[in-house]
Amino acid sequence: MKSYQLNYIIIHLLLFFLTGCSSTDEDSIDQVEVEEKQAKSVQLEDKRFFINQFIEGKNIGREVILRVPINFDTLRNYPIVFAFHGRGTDNDTWINKLNHLVGLGEFVGIYPQGYQKMWNSGGNESSKADDVAFVGDIIDELKEYKNLDFERVYAIGTSNGSSMTNKLALETTYFSAVALIVS
Repeated sequence: MKSYQLNYIIIHLLLFFLTGCSSTDEDSIDQVEVEEKQAKSVQLEDKRFFINQFIEGKNIGREVILRVPINFDTLRNYPIVFAFHGRGTDNDTWINKLNHLVGLGEFVGIYPQGYQKMWNSGGNESSKADDVAFVGDIIDELKEYKNLDFERVYAIGTSNGSSMTNKLALETTYFSAVALIVS
C-alpha cells in the first residue's frame, strides 16, 4: 500500500509540474511575443536614419527618411511606398507630395537619398553607388518593424528616380508594383 501511495503522489506531482510548466511556458512565450511586438512598433516612427555603404573606396552614410501615419495603429500592418527623387533633387522632394497620404494612414513612406543627388540606374546619369544593394539594405532594416506589410511594397520615381525604379522592378523582387513618372 505504501508503494501505491508513493506512486500516486509522484504521478500527481509530475502532472502538477508538467502542467504548470506548460502553462507558464506558453504564458511566457505569449508575453515575450507581445513585448517584442510592442517594442518594435514603438520604434516605427517618423525618423531619418542612415545606411552605410562603401562607394568609391569611402564609407558613406546614405540617408533614408521614414514617415508614418499621424494616427499610427499598432494593430495594423501598413503598405510601404518607396519614393525615388529625380536627378539633382533630394529625398525631401517627395515628402511634400506624399505627406498628406501618409498622414491619412494610407501607407508608410520611405524616402531614400540618391548618392550625389542621383541614382545608379545605368546610362549617362548614373552615380557610382550600388543602389540596388542600398534598397535591399533599407528593406532589411525595415524588417525590424512589425507593423509593415512586406506583401505590399511599392515604388514610385520621377526622372532619374523613375529609371532607378524601373531597374529595381526588372532586377529584384522587392516591389509588388511600381509607378514610373517622367523617365
